Amino acid sequence: MPGIVTLSPSGDTSGATDTATINAAFSFTDTDISVQLGPGDWYTNAPLSPGPGNELAGVKGGMNGFSSTNPAGTVIHPVAAFSGGAVIDMADGSKGNRIRDLAILNDLRTGAGVDGITCHRNVNSLWVQRISICLVTGHGIAYYQGSDGTDGDALWMERVMILLLHPQQLGEHVLHRLPGGSVRWLGLGDRPQGHLRGRHQADRLLD
Repeated sequence: MPGIVTLSPSGDTSGATDTATINAAFSFTDTDISVQLGPGDWYTNAPLSPGPGNELAGVKGGMNGFSSTNPAGTVIHPVAAFSGGAVIDMADGSKGNRIRDLAILNDLRTGAGVDGITCHRNVNSLWVQRISICLVTGHGIAYYQGSDGTDGDALWMERVMILLLHPQQLGEHVLHRLPGGSVRWLGLGDRPQGHLRGRHQADRLLD
């Protein structure tokens, strides 16, 4: 049976406490654990690292328009002193993870190049459900190919909203992979599924 860990936000706006608490909850087991973040404001100063097979869940993420910048429920705020490349960092070899029902809101303004969710090399069967990623300074969701040419497979998205600092960069920055990489079998809820291999195909699938 999967383990369930229920957490409440600390109120520590430095980000140190919430980051350590969430990552420690994942460290107790390698797979099949659900860390459930209660409603409120969560502050992070470094990436959250779910590890393979685990779930990061919240309550009622901001879903559209004004609610993405003034969300109710579980809201993750990377702090201005954030150190790292992504708010949520998926390690090479992760498989079967879920991220759901939460909002990532960069209202405290991290430095440049911080992604909402980063996937390194071989990340497979990632489900992203009912979340918003708002005002990040990097990519909304990024897949980075390994030096050996290996990249991720099977990204499933359901009711995902990504609102960036520069909307004119939508096609390039909402869902990104480095040149030469690919994300195969992208599923968009009840939308058709298919292969994503470049920015222009991302435009067609996401518009």
